Amino acid sequence: MSHSSAAYLRLFTVFAVLLAVAASPAQAWEKPFRFSITGHGEVKTEPDIAYLTLGTQTREKTAAEALAANTKAMRAVFDLLKSEFDIAEKDMATSNFAITPVYERYPQKPGHPTPPPKLVAYDVSNTLTVRVRDLEKLGRIIDAVVRAGANRVQGLSFGVSNRSKLLDEARRKAVADAKARAKLYAEAVGFALGPVVEVREGGVRPLPVRRGRFMAKAMMAEAAAPVPVARGEQSVRVDVTITWLARSE
Repeated sequence: MSHSSAAYLRLFTVFAVLLAVAASPAQAWEKPFRFSITGHGEVKTEPDIAYLTLGTQTREKTAAEALAANTKAMRAVFDLLKSEFDIAEKDMATSNFAITPVYERYPQKPGHPTPPPKLVAYDVSNTLTVRVRDLEKLGRIIDAVVRAGANRVQGLSFGVSNRSKLLDEARRKAVADAKARAKLYAEAVGFALGPVVEVREGGVRPLPVRRGRFMAKAMMAEAAAPVPVARGEQSVRVDVTITWLARSE
């Protein structure tokens, strides 16, 4: 090989290396990449269902007597809910039932053995969860069941009957939010969004609603009017993560 040919070959090699170094960053940037963003959707609504937890508790000397008294009281509550307020059987469920012995414990005296506890009575408790679909009746229901014999009203919570519809609406809002934010970032940073390659739903979070606890004796004292109840507002939140193929512009 002549001297001129070797020099030409070296010059060509250097030029090819420089061209490869200069082109490689551009080629790398031209390759598509994955871009993900999370959108949030929230829907608020007024609850249309209430869940009332109430019960009867009786104490008698024998378990049979306590059970009979409790059954009579709870039967009165059942009959009232069905006859006066049209509560269906499917909307009433026993959530807890217990028979508990009651003992009398003797005080300790120095230098004397303490007698074992003495069985003196039995407690029977029966707890019922009632689904109330007509919230306009809720205050009157609380007042009436206490009068009928429910001496334990333990809690009240609210829900919605069209939860699936609310979730779908929240999902649409979350997708729209993700698409809008992705477009904003693409325009601000300078890349083009391609096809969607993945959609993943994250947390579905119903926000807690206000819950109440009621004392039966206090309600019985207010005989003039039904118990006032505020249902508040309930929300459903959904997170959706969408991934696009993207390319630098």
